[in-house]
Amino acid sequence: MRLFLIIVLLASSYSANSADSFTEFKIGDDGQIRDWLLSDDRAIRADTEVRYENQVSVKIDNDLFNASTNYVLRSFPLNFEAETIEIRARIRTKDTGAFAGANIFLRQDISGNAVEFTNSQPFVSAKDNNWHAVRVAQAVNSHAESIVIGAFLAGPGAAWFSDVEFWVDGKLITELPASNNTSVAATERSLSDLQEIEINWQKLDVTTANDLARWMKVWGFFKYFHPEVALGTLDWDFIFVESVQSLVMGDDVNDIINTVLAQIGIPEESTEKVATQSSHILVEPILDWYLNDEVYDSQVVAAIESIRSNRHSFGESAYAFSDQLALPVFAREKQLSSNNLTWEIRLLVLARLWNVLEYWFPYREEIQSDWYGTLSQLTVKTLETQSEFEFKKILEELLTHLNDGHAGLSEAIFKEGSCYLPFTLRRLEADIIISRIHKDLPDSKVLLGDRIIAINGQYIDALIEAQVPYFSASNDSHRDYSIANGLMARSCEQPTVLTLGRDQEYHQVAISEYEVPEPAHSLPGKAVQTLDDDVTYLKVAGIDFDMVDQAIKLSRETGKLIIDVRGYPSEFILYYLGNQLTQEPLMFARLARIDPAFPGRLTMLEHTPTLTPQESVNLDGIVILVDEASISQSEFSVMAWRELPNTTIIGSTTAGAIGNVRIVPLMDGLSAYFTGLRVYDKNGDDVQYVGIVPDIYIRPTPENLRAGRDVVVEKAIEFLNSMND
Repeated sequence: MRLFLIIVLLASSYSANSADSFTEFKIGDDGQIRDWLLSDDRAIRADTEVRYENQVSVKIDNDLFNASTNYVLRSFPLNFEAETIEIRARIRTKDTGAFAGANIFLRQDISGNAVEFTNSQPFVSAKDNNWHAVRVAQAVNSHAESIVIGAFLAGPGAAWFSDVEFWVDGKLITELPASNNTSVAATERSLSDLQEIEINWQKLDVTTANDLARWMKVWGFFKYFHPEVALGTLDWDFIFVESVQSLVMGDDVNDIINTVLAQIGIPEESTEKVATQSSHILVEPILDWYLNDEVYDSQVVAAIESIRSNRHSFGESAYAFSDQLALPVFAREKQLSSNNLTWEIRLLVLARLWNVLEYWFPYREEIQSDWYGTLSQLTVKTLETQSEFEFKKILEELLTHLNDGHAGLSEAIFKEGSCYLPFTLRRLEADIIISRIHKDLPDSKVLLGDRIIAINGQYIDALIEAQVPYFSASNDSHRDYSIANGLMARSCEQPTVLTLGRDQEYHQVAISEYEVPEPAHSLPGKAVQTLDDDVTYLKVAGIDFDMVDQAIKLSRETGKLIIDVRGYPSEFILYYLGNQLTQEPLMFARLARIDPAFPGRLTMLEHTPTLTPQESVNLDGIVILVDEASISQSEFSVMAWRELPNTTIIGSTTAGAIGNVRIVPLMDGLSAYFTGLRVYDKNGDDVQYVGIVPDIYIRPTPENLRAGRDVVVEKAIEFLNSMND
């Protein structure tokens, strides 16, 4: 139930004939676009010359200031009843890059945090000068408070957006619904009311730091288990900071906890229980941390016992509620500001993230390190931090304990700049090798297969090693791949000096040419090709549904299909492709998540992903290509397609990070993310951490790259041909 007044839209709001739609791009007297938020008003302007059916367009030009992304958006209250919402628009592009381009997006928010987010796929890139129709639809989330619509351009080039429409339950909306004037009463006190305390945080002893960690655990437990706190009616962040200040000023941790308990009360025993089928329960949380720490007194222990035993009488928490996939959402968490109470806010951010992972990470039982000891250690480090950058490293260090290739911060803290050197790198035969060059560099003396020895005089292995303690990854190959390619983000203002090795010789070259890298190892060129011996080739990077149809048609004639998943799908084609290649239903995965009504309890979802025959084609042989660039949706797709008849996987082990990502708002616009859905194969074995191991293992050598050979594709062709022998 929303906390604001529901406004019923008048019939006039649904009029499709209004000449003054709120989604139009209107120009003010100053020549600027009105009512829309622009990421950079220097690079975004209304264009009265490039129009769609006489409508003014908005132009985004990323080349003006070498921007990687720009956007235009508009937000308005979700103060009406609806089942579905949708935006439609027209997009035109020019000079955009590979696997980048323009999209529209639709978002549902709580306090500026996304509850639902969808952008149109695939990217509209510069294939022509035509206007392209795009649309995005969502079911309305009952928790959402506002809607954000907009458009963005990723990568180089320019894009025009026009004819933006907003639809509700299949009806075009041209006027904003009436504003909701209902206000929520402010709490008596908030974080802004607290004052800095006179204390040297960096001089606090280890005992105090350990007590802070003890308070963090209790605070997080109450947040998700105490019915009064879980309703979200208290400013729980305020209570955390106020208690931290009392603790560091000398108050006893048990006295602080008992004071809070006196405020929130200990709930009476409830006879109401939220039921979960026992057959769906995979893991029950072990909540005994308070019993293993003699510092907690008997009164605190008794209160925790009582709250724990009555937790499930009220279901979901306001701080972790279900989205449409039945996964926990943390959108009610406020983005904190570190401009005031810097140390307290850092401790609050650490406590928030640690507790989210403690109760909502579906692989919590797989964490090998001393998770509770980690909280104490990082609390000490937080008190010792000198800068915001150092604190962000602490958050990244926390996330590394997950060994989750999805886990990280929304800001790449080691990123040197927003421009990318035009290379893709791979670790091959212990060296970091240039595996692809994305721009013609005739005078640069750079060749495929060259080893990168150093960047601006710093050895690349040392640069990678420095980031390893702060980089969460499921396996070493994907970790090195991600870090190495992240090092290609450089300053746009000055050239980067690379020290390269070739054979036994070394040379230096200064690179000042930039390009958005292609995040794939698949063959250059079209997404669908016919290779030697009439083998049909399809790559998922850059694919769309029409291309799938083309590949199916070609493979029907040849009987041989290569599906190259050495990259990320530009469109979700898993079922569209797989259903046309199976003659019987094929269940390929099992899914589990932490139930938002049961913190820490891992439960199986009833939905079992299954391929279903649809105008099926029976092929003689299918080969799927994978390597460390295959991650997340790519891996999930491979899990499905490997069940198809006559299918073989060739390449090297995938990234081992699979499942939907969860986002946790933190501070100053920073968020953390991690895998929130646990994915098993059809036999019940984990894919996370392990990755998908190919049936035939092969990786290129530097010599292969230098010769322009894709030995993985060659092996696939050889294998398919051998099937006919």
